[in-house]
Amino acid sequence: MKNYQRRISAQIRSGLRNRLTLLVVVVGVAMSAPAPAYAQGSNSADLDIQNPDWSDLTLWYQQPAAQWNHALPVGNGRLGAMVFGNTAAERIQLNEETFWAGGPYDPTNPGGAEALPEIQRLLFAGDVNKAHDLFGRTMMGIPYEQMKYQSLGDLWLFFPGHEEVADYRRELNIDEAISRVSYRAGGVGYTREVFSTAVDQVIVVRITADQPGALTFSAELHGARNQTHSKSGAGYFWGEGVPPDGLKIYGKSDDYLGIEGKLRYEARVIAKSDGGEIEVDYKTLHVRGAT
Repeated sequence: MKNYQRRISAQIRSGLRNRLTLLVVVVGVAMSAPAPAYAQGSNSADLDIQNPDWSDLTLWYQQPAAQWNHALPVGNGRLGAMVFGNTAAERIQLNEETFWAGGPYDPTNPGGAEALPEIQRLLFAGDVNKAHDLFGRTMMGIPYEQMKYQSLGDLWLFFPGHEEVADYRRELNIDEAISRVSYRAGGVGYTREVFSTAVDQVIVVRITADQPGALTFSAELHGARNQTHSKSGAGYFWGEGVPPDGLKIYGKSDDYLGIEGKLRYEARVIAKSDGGEIEVDYKTLHVRGAT
């Protein structure tokens, strides 16, 4: 895996002459790959626990992910992504480990120390319920809950004419830590590879067609709210194009339980193509006729 990602890093620096690549440069929590499952029929006596062979361990599916829990994860310890694998409208959900609601705060409940002797007296007297209630009212931190993690956003890729496809496969190679989606549409084979490099600290989406000039799609970068906790509000984000070859979203983390969101953030997409043309129109990046 290290050799493969080192080779890809060299390609990034040289401009990826033979591939189209989207580099998602973000300021997501890294989603570690699922624990590998040994092939059916394997004899546990044949497994070398000290030196396992990871080279053929791949999770693969014949359909896109129907929900977030079914998407395939990639991550580098700081930046992570969940790859859904849809053909016509691909969603790649992005995470960065420091993006949380709220900000620094002191949860100390004033007067808590004075209540401690009475709480102890109630406990020794066997009145646990009253002790529990008094502890909750006088000594628990304010607010009771911790701040909530936030998703950084979603990279959407739209492929016209890719609604009906053949030979579909979605996979996560455990050894390479690369998520792949491959299929055929209109007689052309398409492959997407997604990984998160620790060397360059970006998430890479590499998209290829097996026929020259057959790759046309558009990309958008969307902000996201925590669907469970966003009612606390006051977070915001905007998205816009960055000509000639980029997109960005930027904004502020959510307030939560009266704690003001203090984190300002920005995430970017940069596109590089082999052939064809790249155009940025308002909030959308267009790639036409690339390979």
